[in-house]
Amino acid sequence: MSTRSTPWDPGTPAWYDLATTDLSATTRFYAATFGWELMDTGDEFGHYTFALVQGMPVAGVGPAMAGQAPLPVWTVYLAVDDADKTAEAITAHGGSVIVPPMAVAEQGRLAVAIDPTGATFGLWEAGKMFGAVLVNEPGGVVWADHRSTEPAAAQEFYGAVLGYRYSPAPGEEAYASVDGPGPGGTIAGIGGPDGDLPAELPSHWMTYFAVASVDDTVARAVEAGGSAVTQPADTPFGRMATLRDVQGTYFKIGSSTAG
Repeated sequence: MSTRSTPWDPGTPAWYDLATTDLSATTRFYAATFGWELMDTGDEFGHYTFALVQGMPVAGVGPAMAGQAPLPVWTVYLAVDDADKTAEAITAHGGSVIVPPMAVAEQGRLAVAIDPTGATFGLWEAGKMFGAVLVNEPGGVVWADHRSTEPAAAQEFYGAVLGYRYSPAPGEEAYASVDGPGPGGTIAGIGGPDGDLPAELPSHWMTYFAVASVDDTVARAVEAGGSAVTQPADTPFGRMATLRDVQGTYFKIGSSTAG
């Protein structure tokens, strides 16, 4: 079991959530698809709902703010030591901060930004909560990557803001893994457009969830009201599929560690 008991290293994807205009329908869909337990935080936090696997948080779902159009993908939050300084660096290097750093009770500080290629992402400065506790296990996130028509610009931006270093990925043009702590460690990827997704989808960070059976999960997702963008297929990174939830949000599933 892959669990986390300390804050994620800076630059590492640490948390994942989505905003929805129908919290009840969205949480029902994911509970049916992944078997998530759901923990509603109540009125004080706008009924933000934690997704739990074996009692451990893996992601979150919350209501969209008034006038906010939900993104077509999950939001990936990158761990930082200082959200304020990172927000300043984002602006200095051509990005924009759309939600300035703010405290979330004693849990930590968050911000939301858009990089120069147009992809939205979040920052998470850990307090009492350091992000996802369980990863790389069925129901938890197994991988996240950035996709755009400007992968070189994205790599330059995240290198300047978060100190990312890269290793070319064999067999995929314009795709690089983001080097993580330790020999051969990788924490994410940055590459060109994903051919499995509509060409009009803007630049984005994509979230991949681990599942015990890709085929069974696709069947559950479709039965719950979602749709299969791509059917299950074997890849060098395991069996995978691309799905769309009940509000049209794209995400991917894999039977083993992607990347």
